[in-house]
Amino acid sequence: MFVVLAAATGQVLAWNDVGHMLMARITFENLSETQRAALGGILSAHPRFAEDFEGRVPPDVLRSGEAEPWRFARAATWPDTARHFGYVRPARVREALVERYHRGPWHYINLELRVDAQGSYQEAAGAYQAAAGAYQADGTEDIVVTLDRISRSWATDSGAQRAVALCWLLHLMGDIHQPLHTVMLIAPGTLEQGDRGGNEVRVRAGRPGPRNLHALWDGALGKSMRWQDLTALARRMQPSASMPTAPNADAIDFAGWAEQGRALARELVYVSGLRRRVAGQSSRGESPDFRPDDAYLKRMTDQGRSQIILAARRAVRVLGTLELR
Repeated sequence: MFVVLAAATGQVLAWNDVGHMLMARITFENLSETQRAALGGILSAHPRFAEDFEGRVPPDVLRSGEAEPWRFARAATWPDTARHFGYVRPARVREALVERYHRGPWHYINLELRVDAQGSYQEAAGAYQAAAGAYQADGTEDIVVTLDRISRSWATDSGAQRAVALCWLLHLMGDIHQPLHTVMLIAPGTLEQGDRGGNEVRVRAGRPGPRNLHALWDGALGKSMRWQDLTALARRMQPSASMPTAPNADAIDFAGWAEQGRALARELVYVSGLRRRVAGQSSRGESPDFRPDDAYLKRMTDQGRSQIILAARRAVRVLGTLELR
């Protein structure tokens, strides 16, 4: 049975952490006590456990007895922390940590969605194989290859390697269920090289607000959230009422999940009005932009919640295949 959550208290989260921590919080509640204890032990071997986990548990979370699920949720955001390590001083130490741990291409894959100058789709056959092959050729990995490698190498990894891999696994399980981590829109003109998962499409909205389409979808579940509010939201997201009906929802198929993300992006992200506007701007050599209306934002939020539940359900399945000791 897939269940959701009890209440807690604590810290305010950065907006782009909300989805990852929410997914991990729901995942945690659907693990057995044995799994929770084993994964907590694995995480404690992280090379930066003291600095990035134990030393950053908010006092309110400690008082509420929520440190264990908080650290698990924190693990799901750690690969984004590794982009900058903004709280680390001095700069040379911070830069060395970013060099050691940050891997930008692991977060996404560029499956193609092509449109003509009028915004009509031009189907791209074999998009996954082409994108994955391109990544492998230059010695880097995309999100599909990384998830597969983590699963395959887990049994022989050291304790520290498993701890870091656990962070990446939890994080990428969230990323692969965010449609704009799986695609790029290609249009004649400005977007001939693709929109980098929506990063090249500016969002015209009130200030403050997301600067581009990718950031808009990254924040589908909110800009910021206290730990107590996050757990309350997770409690309201009852899977029994709203579990998505994705094809083969319980099958472990990383490439298939990326293709499902591409299909969602095709239908729900790049809606016809957006495609027509962006393709027209691109064909004229202009920088594309888009102003979402309330209906678009509501569909985005609803789909975001469904994707988080699906990601958590699948994360439980993946973790269940790993040797935990």
